[in-house]
Amino acid sequence: MFFIGFLLLFVAVDATNEATPLEAQHASPNQPQIISKANIPINPAVIETFQNCSGRWDSYCYDCRTIVICAGEEQPIFQGTCPSSEPYCDYVGHSSTQRCVASMQDTYMEQMCNNQPDMITQRCTGYGYYPDVNDARKYYYCQGPGTSYPDVYTCPEDTVFDTKLHNCKRIIPFHCNGKQNEFVLHATNPAYYAYCRVNGASSEIIPYKCRDDQNFAYNLRTNACEYQCKEEGHFVDRESCQHYYECYRTGNSLSYRRVRCAMMGMEYFSKEQGRCVADNGYSCYPEVGYM
Repeated sequence: MFFIGFLLLFVAVDATNEATPLEAQHASPNQPQIISKANIPINPAVIETFQNCSGRWDSYCYDCRTIVICAGEEQPIFQGTCPSSEPYCDYVGHSSTQRCVASMQDTYMEQMCNNQPDMITQRCTGYGYYPDVNDARKYYYCQGPGTSYPDVYTCPEDTVFDTKLHNCKRIIPFHCNGKQNEFVLHATNPAYYAYCRVNGASSEIIPYKCRDDQNFAYNLRTNACEYQCKEEGHFVDRESCQHYYECYRTGNSLSYRRVRCAMMGMEYFSKEQGRCVADNGYSCYPEVGYM
């Protein structure tokens, strides 16, 4: 059964904070602040063990999160991790077809898949410290190109890996140094911003946020919160049931406009259908700002 492969990948996590001889071998003047360490193998289906697809015209699961797609040739046309929208690899219905799916048929196997340690899905391309491509707090140490078992580290809460100092750097929410009576953005979330107020010898940081902190970001140039288009289409206005945002392409960028449903008071924008529909007695409440 294809799940046996990923069960064999389970490893024990050594969550010690003490330095080991291996760490001492590649210690630097700026020794990283280590909160946890684990020897976790890179997923071989993604990194090293390329599958032989000669004579195969199908797709199959290497493990519970990795799909291999064959088209008769020796080299797979695709071999990698399933997307976040369909994170599992499993059979489809009662057929022999295997593909990426939103949930596994066997809930126990899905739980086992979720409980396995996070797998590193990026290559070791050289020697030294590298940041994790998905988590700013994580980084790892490679012994050289193709390393299968890099040393994995996680910075403490409220810190991120500093690629210049090879150390964990504390996140400062708002950088007001050298700023006088002007706005600055939050270090990690542009929906939050602050005013660096200076009055003589006294100073104060006054925080603000966009009402819809999921879809808006503060623009320092226009001094306004602006909708952030991620793709083309119609999207819900979380502050009004009778409005929606239309994102469209202009050149190489995306622009937006706020649109009101044609029959104000008789229609609301349906997130599921992506358009304005008759309310038919349905009571709609904005996701943001409704009291």
